[in-house]
Amino acid sequence: MSDGITDLERRLRELEDALVGAAGGEYQQLELDHDDALGAIELGVNMLVDALRGRIAEVERSNRELDQRVAQRTEELQRQLDELARKNALIERQREAIQALSMPILQLWDEVIAMPLIGVIDTQRSAEIMATLLDAIRRGGARFAILDITGVELIDTRTAAYLLQVIRAAELLGSTCILTGVQPVVAQSLVALGVNLDELLIRRDLQAALRTCLATMRRGGKTR
Repeated sequence: MSDGITDLERRLRELEDALVGAAGGEYQQLELDHDDALGAIELGVNMLVDALRGRIAEVERSNRELDQRVAQRTEELQRQLDELARKNALIERQREAIQALSMPILQLWDEVIAMPLIGVIDTQRSAEIMATLLDAIRRGGARFAILDITGVELIDTRTAAYLLQVIRAAELLGSTCILTGVQPVVAQSLVALGVNLDELLIRRDLQAALRTCLATMRRGGKTR
């Protein structure tokens, strides 16, 4: 007995402290120096503490491995996102390049520009055509803008309305629009759609339109 505490009480307290400590994450082994019933319990507690310590170590190792896998996967996903962003940027640049090629502004002569149109003219393209043409007229002070529709195979009511809007907007900036390259099927469509041809200045091709522009500038008059 020491300080009024028997050996049995001490061992019980140590046993209790070991169990409480294990519950709190502190794995402390008991001294095994007794060969009795309590000693068997102490042995069992030590085995439990060892098992808990091993289990916790395993969980921590699994968590580290999981963290590593998550970090690797996150890095991989970020690389994929970066690559996707790069591809999207490339696609956008290609789209802009194709758009620029499909709506080029050609400087045919002083104060004379031309825009060949190709493909389908929808709402979006008509807005882009108008913006591109009007900007070129404003920057270059073009008196004449030739719209060549040789590459336009179909004109419906909406397309015709778009072309008229472009022509009127150009005239508001002081530029006369000349329509060229009208294919037979397009001409039939314009007539069938009831488009007022008096609103359109039409020539067979770019050469004929350019001759009209040059002749008009020499006379100092109007094309009509």
